[in-house]
This record gives sequence, structure tokens and C-alpha cells, in this order.
Amino acid sequence: MTSFAVLALGVLIPVLIIAGLSPLHQWRARVVVAASAGFEAVRAAGQALGAADYAMATERFDQAQTEFTTAQETFNELQGVSRTLLSNVPVAGQRLADAERLLTAGQELSSIGEEFTRLLERVTVTTPAAADEVPLAGAYLREAGTVDTLLRRSREVLGTFRRVDADAVPAAYRDPLRAFQAVAPSL
Repeated sequence: MTSFAVLALGVLIPVLIIAGLSPLHQWRARVVVAASAGFEAVRAAGQALGAADYAMATERFDQAQTEFTTAQETFNELQGVSRTLLSNVPVAGQRLADAERLLTAGQELSSIGEEFTRLLERVTVTTPAAADEVPLAGAYLREAGTVDTLLRRSREVLGTFRRVDADAVPAAYRDPLRAFQAVAPSL
């Protein structure tokens, strides 16, 4: 009887592990798809900002926030035993922590980007040029509180991005993340 129980456990445990991996792979794929869409929306927002298309930038930052929220909600679906087990495995636990940091940073980056875009729009669209009666610098000075808040939040987000192991992200995003981490201190 003991031999049968040991044999059954020896067969049952690997089968349960293999059966449990499929949902984990599906869960991971859903998180990656939503997070990737979020980062692509941030990239598009940056391009729109470069072209001074504030409406499009705001729309893309809002889209990014939606995608990161979806990714975070999907990420949070992993609960209970699966999350506890993965969190306590050294490499998997670090990857989970990095994924959570990236999702949180992505949401915050999107929010900062949207607020920054609105600030730029207020200052550049509604303020006369520097040669006019009210200089552009004065408009920025009036927004000093907002600028300070955005800078503080930006430093926090950049710090979060620097703490992420680039090997924890899909291969297509490793080099861009490493490049971003390299310039983050100067930003």
C-alpha cells in the first residue's frame, strides 16, 4: 500500500505541476499583451507630444492607463497558493516583483504624462509668446506647484524603472528598457 501511495504521488505531482503551468502561461500572456499595449500607447503619446498634438497625446496616455489597469487587474488574478509558491521561488519571485513594479510604474508614467500634456497645453497654447506682454516663463512660474509635483512623481517612477531586471521583460522590450534605465538618472 505504501509503495502504491509513493508511486501515485510520484506520478500525480508532476501531472498536477504540468496541468498548473498551462493556466500560468495563459495568465502571463494576458498580462504581457495588456502591458505591451500600454507601453505602445505611451510611445505613441510621446510621439504626439513631439508633434505638439496635445489632444492625441492625452488620448494615448489615457489609453495607456486603461491598458495598464487591465494588466494590473489580470496580474492580481494570480492569488492564493500559486502566488505564494511563485513568490517564494527565488527567480520567479523576483520576476513577479519586477512585473508588479513595471505595471505600477507604467500606470504612474501614463498619469504623469497625461498631466504633463495638459500642463504643456495650458502653458503653450493659452500663453502669448515670450516677446508678448506675458512671457512664457511667467506661465511656467504660475504652474510651479504642478511642475514640482510632476517632477517628484517622475523621479519616483524613474527610480522604479531602474530597479527592474531587464531580463524579466519580454525580449522585444529588453533593449529599450535597458536604454531607458541608462538615461533615467539624467532625465
